[in-house]
Amino acid sequence: GVAAQRAFQTTSFKNSGGAITKADIEHATGLELAEMEAALEGYDLFGEDQAWLNAPTGTEENPVVVTSMFTERIVGASDPDDDSHVIWSVVKEGAAPKLIGGEYFILKQVGEPPHH
Repeated sequence: GVAAQRAFQTTSFKNSGGAITKADIEHATGLELAEMEAALEGYDLFGEDQAWLNAPTGTEENPVVVTSMFTERIVGASDPDDDSHVIWSVVKEGAAPKLIGGEYFILKQVGEPPHH
């Protein structure tokens, strides 16, 4: 038989020279714009370095900050009694830290949701 091959491609907001141009900023909206603004300030908005894997457990005094374009987001965390189970819940912006699976979470909205 004939094997199908699927290629995946991702795009980056950086041009081939690696610099963000004025035109890039002028044409960007939503998360793309927030990501560019963060890059111009010297940090990665989504922390792709995966430092979060070694982050401390979220406490009520120092909760894990979850980012979203929207005012709420579904978050999953391992059950502290059985890490093969995931506990799901909704975290809302402006709400008190929410306990999910033994950790506390809060939401920080970044950018604005798309308008339809």
